[in-house]
Amino acid sequence: MSLNKSYIRDFYEAKVVVKPESFRTSPSEDSEGSTSAQNQYDLIELNVSASGFAYHQIRYIVAILYQIGLGNERPEVTFM
Repeated sequence: MSLNKSYIRDFYEAKVVVKPESFRTSPSEDSEGSTSAQNQYDLIELNVSASGFAYHQIRYIVAILYQIGLGNERPEVTFM
C-alpha cells in the first residue's frame, strides 16, 4: 500500500469581510473630556478556502495581516 502525501497546498479563495460595528460600544470620556476610541473596532473575518492547511498556517496569515494593519510591517513582506 502506498500513501502518497503532498505538502503542496492550493489556495482557492481568500476573502476579508468587515462586520461593521459588531463590537462597538459607546465612547467614554476621560477626565479631560476627550473621547476614547477604545473598543471602537469593527470585527474583521477572514474566510480562506484551500486544499489543506498546516496546523498554524492560518494563525500566521492572520498575524502578519494584523501587523501590516498596525503599521509594524510593510505589505511587501507578503510577496515571495
